[in-house]
Amino acid sequence: MKPHTTRNTVFQVLKLIFWAIIAASMVKFAFFPTQETAEELHPQGVFELPTVTAEIGDIENSIDLNATILRDESKPVKSTESGEIETIYVADGTAVQQGAPILQVVKKTMKEVQGQPTKDEEGNVVPGEAEQVEVKSWHDIYAPASGTLRLDALVGQQVEIGSSVGSIVPATFHAQVSVNPEQLYSLEGIPNVATVSIKDGPAPFECTGLQTITSSASAPAKEGEQASASGPQLRCAIPANQKVFDGVKASLRIAGSSATGVLTVPTSAVEGRFREGFVYFPSEDGKSKPKKQTVKLGITDGKFIQILEGLQEGDTVLEFAPSNKDDQNKQGSDEGFGK
Repeated sequence: MKPHTTRNTVFQVLKLIFWAIIAASMVKFAFFPTQETAEELHPQGVFELPTVTAEIGDIENSIDLNATILRDESKPVKSTESGEIETIYVADGTAVQQGAPILQVVKKTMKEVQGQPTKDEEGNVVPGEAEQVEVKSWHDIYAPASGTLRLDALVGQQVEIGSSVGSIVPATFHAQVSVNPEQLYSLEGIPNVATVSIKDGPAPFECTGLQTITSSASAPAKEGEQASASGPQLRCAIPANQKVFDGVKASLRIAGSSATGVLTVPTSAVEGRFREGFVYFPSEDGKSKPKKQTVKLGITDGKFIQILEGLQEGDTVLEFAPSNKDDQNKQGSDEGFGK
């Protein structure tokens, strides 16, 4: 048993020595750190802002937009006289032409009528007594437009002047699309016509009367109408000879101006989009602020913009103007502008 006891004693001593070494190391790291000074780090590179060069190129600012075919707004049928509906000429759901009679209102009024004079026993003329007599007049209510009648009236119903008795859902349509200010300014002027293309539909055709409108999403859509988004929108009339359907998606191409052999820079380099803007020359030493330069602007296709004054071919400017920093993250997403 003695050798076994000696072995245990040796192991216990070695264990104490091991833990003593660990404890000494921890004390050294905790209370006596190294006094060597780390080498100071210095920047080795020079940061430069990305730049672009003004170059000669061609620009066409036609834009392609995703539009929706919508039925024209319903026209209310309003009573033009107060009274009682006596006759309905046209049933609900019937197609009518503008000016066709829809219903008839009878107006009843009381009129005082002087009775026939008589003579008394002495032969004197005695004026007749006044009487209240009912007088009737009839008034037709006409269709304000051509389309399908949606009647909201009954025989015997009392109506007032201006009361709605129904509506006319027209058989005419228009193309409508939401636009942003950049797209509107890029056109510099709204042409009267645009080209409508419908997938698997008729051949591309022109719509007329192109104009800007402002719709409010808070206004509820009436029967036969589709709710539209709020903000600026473009709208044009679909020709009557074109077969279209309410709610169908379409492409609306608006032809703008074009220019060949003109000075251009990327739109991201310009602060502003319409008539006048600013570009920035990089600093020569890389430390001072970029130099701001006023430029006269022409048309844009959404990716490049025409420079009329303020730059020469070969001039180098910052690729991203200070106000266009987000453009760096959305390059290639300028959908809607013609190529």
